[in-house]
Amino acid sequence: MLSILWNFIIGYIRIGIANDDKATRFLYLCKTNNIEIWKIKQTEDVVSFNISQKNIKKIKKIILKTGTDIEITSTLGIPNIIKKYKKRIGFLIGFFVCILLIYISSLYLWHIEIIGQEIYTDQEIVDFINETQPIYGIKKEKYDCKALEVALREKYSKMSWINCSIKGTNLIINFSENPYQINEMSNEICDIEADKDCIIDKIIVKNGTALCSQGDKIKKGQILVTGKVDLLNEYGEQTETMYVSSDAVIYGLVTYTYDDSIEMNYYEKEYYKEKKYLSFGFGPYLYTPIKIKSEKNTELISTTKNLKITSSFYLPIYITKTTVKYYNPQKKTYTENEIKKIAKKRLQKYIDDLTKKGMKIRKNSVTISIVDKKCIVYGDIEVQEQVGLPVRLELDEHKE
Repeated sequence: MLSILWNFIIGYIRIGIANDDKATRFLYLCKTNNIEIWKIKQTEDVVSFNISQKNIKKIKKIILKTGTDIEITSTLGIPNIIKKYKKRIGFLIGFFVCILLIYISSLYLWHIEIIGQEIYTDQEIVDFINETQPIYGIKKEKYDCKALEVALREKYSKMSWINCSIKGTNLIINFSENPYQINEMSNEICDIEADKDCIIDKIIVKNGTALCSQGDKIKKGQILVTGKVDLLNEYGEQTETMYVSSDAVIYGLVTYTYDDSIEMNYYEKEYYKEKKYLSFGFGPYLYTPIKIKSEKNTELISTTKNLKITSSFYLPIYITKTTVKYYNPQKKTYTENEIKKIAKKRLQKYIDDLTKKGMKIRKNSVTISIVDKKCIVYGDIEVQEQVGLPVRLELDEHKE
């Protein structure tokens, strides 16, 4: 493969000779003299093959010795391309520089793709990655996907499975969201501790010893299931202690306080014009031909698109489209019915978000009232949700 690439760089030709006894002798002498020929093709009348330009002089003696007539059918390789397009040498140089830049770009990471999550926003996850382990312009071979997986599991502990992989110049984060499944610590010996204050509503222990029961009031950090298991004989006497990886499904009643307020007097934006701007980025550099002016009573909306060659081969080139909307603020006042409808809609969205996370609403004591030209929405929401996270159990702390 390397020799073929090298011959393409220095140039080679394709030769045709008559298919007779002379041809057989010619090919034999080329082989005995270590003259490289390749892509030998034989038909009834002609034998054709490739040979590098540097070996042309070497075969002259063989041609005279065998009396072979040769015909050059084509000249190939970079020297021939340059000769053919010498008037367009600038184009050729630009083409090869472009190929070189694409190759260099392929060694780095330029994009993050999030797959399989609905609870958290993509932007929230991308912001976290950029804060803890940024990827932009980092060499692929130096990026630690395992360390990122650990950081993501610590941050998003309710995710049952997280996997990070690199494809092309793209970092792919695969999430599996299952709010009813505890993140298991493989076969490591561990306890399960409460990750929030709650009242135990239901507990099913698959492995380990339960330290709580239904109706117990639990504080955050309290051990719910321990990996220390005491083995008893028929008389109820302890005979042995073993340590296991705790596994349990635990549901608790958790109370969330909802606190929201909406002013009855507000300003409504009346848009009257907009301007659009394009910015061009390469790596960390951003060029904006026309300076974007952020004035009073304006709203900026930006969208960025990375250029890519394939679905996983992103380039460090991106285009940002910014829309500046101009508006006049108009002072208005909600009626009591209007503001209560808005308050109920916001409360319902909050409840829907809790439900999406696998929580079941048990009680809702939120009230809506109007006080001093303000709508006050306040109260407690009791939900049933999965509680408990695995924590490593240190054996030395349990041994007597």
